[in-house]
Amino acid sequence: MKKKKILFFTTLLVVFSLVAIVTNYWLFEANKIKNNEKTQLSFIDLNSEDFNKKTEQAFLESFGEKYQEKISKNMEAEKISTSIDSLFMNNNMMKYPEEFGGKYINENNDLVIQIVKKIPKEIASLTDKLTVEYVENSYEELENANNSIINYFIKNGVKGSNLVSNYIDVKNNNVVVELKNNSLEEQKWFKENVIDSEVIKFIQSESNTMQTTTYNAGGSLGGFCSIGYRAKMNGNDGFITAGHCVQNGQLLGGYGNVTKRVFGGSIDAAFIQLYSGNSVSNNLQYPYYPSTAINASNNIYPNPNVVGAFIAKAGITTGATAGSITNTNFSYNSDGTYLTGFVKTSAQCNNGDSGGVVYKPGSPQGIKTGTVVGIVHAKSYTGNDHTVKGDMSYSRSDFIDRDFNLTRY
Repeated sequence: MKKKKILFFTTLLVVFSLVAIVTNYWLFEANKIKNNEKTQLSFIDLNSEDFNKKTEQAFLESFGEKYQEKISKNMEAEKISTSIDSLFMNNNMMKYPEEFGGKYINENNDLVIQIVKKIPKEIASLTDKLTVEYVENSYEELENANNSIINYFIKNGVKGSNLVSNYIDVKNNNVVVELKNNSLEEQKWFKENVIDSEVIKFIQSESNTMQTTTYNAGGSLGGFCSIGYRAKMNGNDGFITAGHCVQNGQLLGGYGNVTKRVFGGSIDAAFIQLYSGNSVSNNLQYPYYPSTAINASNNIYPNPNVVGAFIAKAGITTGATAGSITNTNFSYNSDGTYLTGFVKTSAQCNNGDSGGVVYKPGSPQGIKTGTVVGIVHAKSYTGNDHTVKGDMSYSRSDFIDRDFNLTRY
């Protein structure tokens, strides 16, 4: 009799527990839908049907009907580029020979190697896979000149400066210095105070660079910036977004608090540590699509090292867009703060996309999987209308992960 009573009460407890679980689940789902715009985290699911359709459309618009063939050829060119770099890597330092002028992927997705006078012996056996182009300046000369500019403005700052940006233009084999006022007088000042070099080309800047967010007090992260990728810092769960979106120590209702923020040098990022009881996944949590996981491997894809390599991004304003890398070390004057080491692309972004994930297509079919290489940093635009979309630059995830000591999960 005692055993029957125990069995009866145990069964009753199980029934009540199941009812409670089901009831709480539906209340949670109803509340989640009701408050969706306030509570949903806009994570990027590179495997969801909706995302794949949008990304496929982005690739169609950027690269045309034969985009899969072009992606495959582009990836092969980038693979050769990486193998060439490995020949000149010593103790994690890249040292190109004096005959090496640079490299980039051209419009036909062929790898172009620039040569000064003669082909370096290290890559002579690869010439059948390359397009050879002869140039005047070695890459070492270009890099030294660009680094001199970077070092000067890191030391002296850019407040009140006439500088807009500086970068190595691989295709044209020079170092570009964009000035607000490209007068002979300003060029003379630059040559006398910063560096005087024949490899430098001065141009009148026609573009501005703007971090892709709308700065409104009290604006929610989901409404004004985009979530990048989830990670752990010091064992704590959280995610990365753009540093210019938030302030250090800021409390973000419904998300967590900003425990580290860096905006300067080569990094624009912030780590949001989730509140106790919260959790996030690597999923795109639209209420009308099922959640599926993205690749959360810690094997970070080598940061794209060649102009012309394909890249894609996702953000809350412009969704999925694709393009190619146009500069691998972009430096510029951001309202008095000198920033360097960002990657500039032809992929489009706009206000609100800041912090969104930037990824490398993962296969020749390339739109179902991808590996994180950074987060959206800024857009470049012309004219006075800063509401239009423009070319995206991004903050490199390998720099962020190293500086923040992050692990993916």
